[in-house]
Amino acid sequence: MPLIVFFVISAVKTALAGVGMDILVNGSGISKEYALQLANEQVDKSQKQLNELRKLKNPKYLEYKSSCESLKQQMEGLKREDPLFTTLYVRAYGEYKQQLGNQNLSIQQILQKHGGSVSNVPGDCVKQRIQAEIDGSAADKLSLQIDKWRSEKETLPSLQFLQKHFPTIYSDKFKNQGNDIVIRDGGEMVRAANTQFFSKLGDGSKIWGLGFSLFWMFISIILSVGAVFLLWGKSRSEDMKMSYSNELLLEREKFLEGYSTTLEEFQSMRRKRLTQQTSNNQSKEV
Repeated sequence: MPLIVFFVISAVKTALAGVGMDILVNGSGISKEYALQLANEQVDKSQKQLNELRKLKNPKYLEYKSSCESLKQQMEGLKREDPLFTTLYVRAYGEYKQQLGNQNLSIQQILQKHGGSVSNVPGDCVKQRIQAEIDGSAADKLSLQIDKWRSEKETLPSLQFLQKHFPTIYSDKFKNQGNDIVIRDGGEMVRAANTQFFSKLGDGSKIWGLGFSLFWMFISIILSVGAVFLLWGKSRSEDMKMSYSNELLLEREKFLEGYSTTLEEFQSMRRKRLTQQTSNNQSKEV
């Protein structure tokens, strides 16, 4: 069991040896790859947002759409003279004078008229229409922005790209250290290095980029395996087997048992001699 524990610890130490050496000799390279990872995450996040806008899955739009469709369903079958129809119609499209006031106005003018918020515009169906136009316009702008990011990401260094387009994330994740820019948090540096190291180990085209770190890992493997076999060989020797054999344990118990018996006999004889000497001395005095 101790040998197995030692083997597991050695395996973990060996795995971390390459990562540790990579941090030591390639800290700036790890930071650059981490910056590229963060940049890709932000672009992918924006692409997901664009897909939601294109497919009209913006949560605000869906909220207005659901309310509008519910009001339309409730109006079905009702006569226009019915007071309930009028109430539902106003909730869906606003009052007649409000509809007249919004005619011939652009989306921006309607928003400005109602405090700049879609939620303040009268009528849930009107809100749905305005939100759809806002989302369409936002999708067009975001699409152009994503195209620009992807183009610049291929030409700009990853750290420079992140600092230019996502300055908040850059300042939160990185710091200047001498002439280099490195990951600000030590724990995050270790996680990034660990992820990058083992991803490169699984990619034949990138594995040689580990260089000295990979060489150090192989040296650690050789030393760890050698230590395990040395301990295993030592555990198989006669001297080591005797140190924990049942036979030796029984011999030791017998020896201790005999020693205890002999000690008791010796102490008993010593007490008798002392008693006899005391008696002789008292007889001579008389």
